[in-house]
Amino acid sequence: MAKEKLLLSSDWLFMRNWTNDMISPSFDDSAWRSVKVPHDWSIEGTFSQDAPAYCRGAWLPTGTACYRKHIMLSAEQLEEEVLLLLEGVWRNSEIYVNGHKAGGREWGYISFEVVLPHEHLHEGDNVIAVKVDNSLPLGCRWYSGSGIYRPVFLEFRNPCFHFPRNSLTAACSCRENGQACTTFREGRGAYAALLTFSIRNASEKLLKGSVRHVLRDPAGKIIFEEEKTHIVGTGLTITLTDSVPVPEAKLWSPDSPHLYTWECTLSLDGGIADREQVRFGFRSIEFDADNGFLLNGKEVKIKGVCLHNDGGALGAACGKNTFLRQLGILKEMGCNAVRTAHHPFSPAFLDACDELGVLVLAETFDEWDEPIRVAPMADGEYQAMYSSYYSAIFGRCALSDLADAVRRDRNHPCIFMWSIGNEVPQMYKYSGNRIAGTLTETVHNIDPTRPVTCALLSWKVKHDNVDLLDVGGYNYPSGELMDQYHKRHPDQPMIVTECYSAQTRRPLGVYCAEGKLETLAAKYPDQLHFIRGHEDMMPGRSAWNNAAARKFIMGAFIWTGWDYLGEITPYDFPAHGSFFGVIDSCGRPKDGYFYYRSVWRGEPLVHIAPAWDFEKGDKVKVHVISNCEKTELFLNGTSCGVKGKDEDLCWCLDYVPGVLLARGYNGGKEAASERVVTSGEPAEISLLQSGGMPQKEDFLYLLCFVKDSNGDPVRNKSVEVTFHVLSGGTIEALDNGNQLSLEPFRNADRRMTCDGGALCIIRVNGFESVRVEAEGCWNGTRMKAEYFAEKPTEEAPAGK
Repeated sequence: MAKEKLLLSSDWLFMRNWTNDMISPSFDDSAWRSVKVPHDWSIEGTFSQDAPAYCRGAWLPTGTACYRKHIMLSAEQLEEEVLLLLEGVWRNSEIYVNGHKAGGREWGYISFEVVLPHEHLHEGDNVIAVKVDNSLPLGCRWYSGSGIYRPVFLEFRNPCFHFPRNSLTAACSCRENGQACTTFREGRGAYAALLTFSIRNASEKLLKGSVRHVLRDPAGKIIFEEEKTHIVGTGLTITLTDSVPVPEAKLWSPDSPHLYTWECTLSLDGGIADREQVRFGFRSIEFDADNGFLLNGKEVKIKGVCLHNDGGALGAACGKNTFLRQLGILKEMGCNAVRTAHHPFSPAFLDACDELGVLVLAETFDEWDEPIRVAPMADGEYQAMYSSYYSAIFGRCALSDLADAVRRDRNHPCIFMWSIGNEVPQMYKYSGNRIAGTLTETVHNIDPTRPVTCALLSWKVKHDNVDLLDVGGYNYPSGELMDQYHKRHPDQPMIVTECYSAQTRRPLGVYCAEGKLETLAAKYPDQLHFIRGHEDMMPGRSAWNNAAARKFIMGAFIWTGWDYLGEITPYDFPAHGSFFGVIDSCGRPKDGYFYYRSVWRGEPLVHIAPAWDFEKGDKVKVHVISNCEKTELFLNGTSCGVKGKDEDLCWCLDYVPGVLLARGYNGGKEAASERVVTSGEPAEISLLQSGGMPQKEDFLYLLCFVKDSNGDPVRNKSVEVTFHVLSGGTIEALDNGNQLSLEPFRNADRRMTCDGGALCIIRVNGFESVRVEAEGCWNGTRMKAEYFAEKPTEEAPAGK
């Protein structure tokens, strides 16, 4: 039979517990809850100060659990090798088939396959049991989730003759002036795809098979077909490379993310033994110690963000549409790159980056063989706590985990660099020299086409260890340190792997009058000091200006693009998520977003930072973000003054209700403007789709907004909104972006609005249309809104 790959998403039986008898096929699981995978049980829980994951895990539950899945196998399927491919299980997973252990993985951030032995399978009903153990605190320095949080596939392939997992690679080359090179220029050179593949013969005899290549261009048109015969000896794995000319290749870039597809089919005795499909792109990357990063021969400044693994109210169990939406909003800001902090992300995330044109710094480790102190704050003091994350398994797992991550992801054109660690203590010690060298060599042996870096705290640098890296990666360097390190490593390219974002550390929608900052949910001097230090967004602005002003710095990644669960610095309970992002957990841009859009994109922009809802007698600092030559602020039609681009765009005003209006001028003409209005009473709500229309079993995002009778946003009054899905799906989660709210994300149909809005996430279920209704009430005024969308057609694809 031809190779088969089945997605196992529905009808998993789940129990928050573990006993050894759960692996038995005869175990009575009739009372267990049915869930869909991907699934994260932590996000379903309630926030508690007693949670073992502490603030780093968003005060949500962890523990142990079991998943059981009944699968029907035919006699024909049992003639093949039967495998499970699990893209991510957090963590310490053990896989059992019909009561017998078949495999597992200690680390939770990498895909792995498990061969289901034929001696433990039979025709008819078979039971897969998955033990997940996330009970040891602290399991991570941030929210990890718990469970089978990425997709699972059941595969059938020829047991004797097949492609080993992730053994197909598509590299690209070109010839200029008769010389082979990997430096592409648009419209120059004769391009070729170097298709490398391995064939494994696990039989006890010599086998003769054929390999058929089909190459498709970005439009899906076949541009190359070829079939060749290969002989593989007993018990051997051979590796071969074919060069396929592509005379007019279209190059991949953030502006034009052209993707090619390679279909590779292995046949034996007239039947298909294995089949794989690889997407790749033609693009060249160069790293210059003086000129930074070049993509396809052109200098490109990295305008990047760091992202964590979670999807807000979904926890760790995200769909591809989650990533497409995230990346789309980031690209609107002008972002062109993401750093995966601090581990391999899912294949779906990288697919989305390939498709949308987002460069990726792919990171693997947050910890080597020394545990990292997490230092959260509680009762106004920093805690001496350490994670129980990776250090205990580093010695036996690191090289295989790293190798598997690089092999799995090396075909993605979006990845332009690998990182072997983030702020790991050993990079500042002699012991780190050996480890850094070994990890770097491991990456180079598998993928010699991309450089390796490591994210280092810039004030704790051991230069001998830095010398082992291809690219120097520095977290939070000052401009002075950038210059010092460039002088110390004159031949090594440099990048800012992490820096402050130009974002305040106040809760969402909270703006404080002068002298009233102390009314925030921060009770201790260190907390208030931290908040005050970011009020004017200067740490983030300075960080970007320092990187932008130096040609030898290839760019910077801000911390972070989106708010994320866990790491609640500088707050205490009930805070359960970060305040560092320039986009809130609902996907709404915060003030810092507009700063980056103003410097990362070319079009004129004006943004007023505060809402205009204060108390009579308050004195208010009004900050305006603008990239125009001149900016003028008006209060109720009266000019408050004009300021130039290089001035501090801040006006100190006495609060008067009404309208703030900012106008930006270029060449004496108005180029951009924005108004902020004092909120009226809630009078209506509206629903707006955010992101594209998802495929079946993926997630649809609907934003709900509260408005007054004039249609202006009401940001200072919280309204309870109830959601009803009338057809086409089910409510998966609700959010409002308020990191201090203890409302549950899951198993709810209502949410209080925060800063004038809330988010409803809907799992679409094989729909022809989706209908959603939202309703709320304010002082007797009933408000109602409806949303309707039809299933996308081929003529009108999803997201259009």
